[in-house]
Amino acid sequence: MNGTAKVNLRLADAAKRMEATQKLHPKKWQRHGSKFIESINKGQGPRVLAVGPRVVGGLKACYRNKPGYGGIPGNVFEVTTMNNGNLDGVGGSSVFYAVEHLGIKVVDVWGNGSKTQGETIKSLKKFVPGPVEIREISISGDEPTNVREAEAVVVSCSDSRVQAHDIYDDVVVVSNAGNVLSPAAIEVIGEMVEKGVPIAMVMGHTKCGAVGAAVAGNIEAGLAEVMSVVGMNIREAPEDNAGAENVYASAEILKGNAFAGYYGESLQRLQGRIRDAKTEIIASFLDLSDGKVREL
Repeated sequence: MNGTAKVNLRLADAAKRMEATQKLHPKKWQRHGSKFIESINKGQGPRVLAVGPRVVGGLKACYRNKPGYGGIPGNVFEVTTMNNGNLDGVGGSSVFYAVEHLGIKVVDVWGNGSKTQGETIKSLKKFVPGPVEIREISISGDEPTNVREAEAVVVSCSDSRVQAHDIYDDVVVVSNAGNVLSPAAIEVIGEMVEKGVPIAMVMGHTKCGAVGAAVAGNIEAGLAEVMSVVGMNIREAPEDNAGAENVYASAEILKGNAFAGYYGESLQRLQGRIRDAKTEIIASFLDLSDGKVREL
């Protein structure tokens, strides 16, 4: 079997498995009960902000077995850092939103024993508008290192109600408010493409606070980075379709069908890698009312 055939086979296998688990998600979602689903569709009230590196399943998955969390949607707001531990501007805006708008007072800084946690804490202080409790937590086992075997890399929203690990098995997750192509997302996608991960997905969702804020024209300085990118993605899209348009625009950029100068040369390099590797780009959208995911 030649190299191209192996790539195609891995892509087909990954796509088949992701489609299968995606179809199961509505049943998982309904198990939370109609009152719970109705409640989280009205808004989110996360208990903790998790900040740290990309891992398989995302940091939200690390809370699955933690007492008091139980993997229930709505508990953990997640922001992915750059590989060196720093927050980019979008990540910083995401942190600001979590603390200022959602009232989170506890921040878990995740790491794998390197110096990156210290860098994350320094970076956090630039964006956190008030006092918070910071807890350092170590990622154990092979979670940081098994990314090569992942089926996909997913750019997902920080929103605590969105849990990519509940929808897909073995995907690397990078999270920010608005599921946009931040510098961290570009870095992670590029890394995964180099490792041969066959699919890159951008996944949006209904009731997205970042999209709603952009539609409303929010001009807060702390949210400027997210608002700028989401605003350019949705442009003149109707309000009821703005969330889907935000996802679609990012996917088109990754496919090389559009170019956004504000991402700079790093995007051009990523587009070239994706083209050479024949990485499949998927735009998907989660409906919080029923747990269904549809491709755009």
